[in-house]
Amino acid sequence: MLKNCKIEKNTILNPYFLVDDVVIGESCFIDPYGRIRPGSCLGDAGQIGNFVEIKNAQIDSKCPINHHAFVGDVDLVE
Repeated sequence: MLKNCKIEKNTILNPYFLVDDVVIGESCFIDPYGRIRPGSCLGDAGQIGNFVEIKNAQIDSKCPINHHAFVGDVDLVE
């Protein structure tokens, strides 16, 4: 499900994801059941694993978030 999003080119979104009011950079990969909640931004070449939830987080380029994780109210930058 997509709602009010900006998704750059070459990004792959696998089945059963939920993306709501976010920005996703180029060449990202979202695994099944990934959820990115409002106020989040995923930089270029990012990866979101299975059953990952992100809330109000700024995630820098090339930063993977592995499976079964919750990342909220944080800035992950280099």
